[in-house]
Amino acid sequence: MKPMNPAFEFWTPDEAAECLSGISDATYKHLWELLEKIPEAKRMPLGGDGTNGTVERPPEPGSYPEGTVAAVWGKLTEEEKAELNKGMEAYG
Repeated sequence: MKPMNPAFEFWTPDEAAECLSGISDATYKHLWELLEKIPEAKRMPLGGDGTNGTVERPPEPGSYPEGTVAAVWGKLTEEEKAELNKGMEAYG
């Protein structure tokens, strides 16, 4: 299996479910379920400037905010990981 596409350090499960092509209904549902299990207060918005709890990059390598695909990668099946990687490759 190919390693996780690094872009998933910045994508949330719902973004992946909604924006990537080739995601099966089962994977779509699982991504949303994973997001919904993360307490809202622990979902760290990415892409900010450091104000209002936002971050540009994870605090340290391998330490991803709980609301990212990277943080839930280990909870995905190999088939789901392959779908996501393929979808991200097609996305750009």
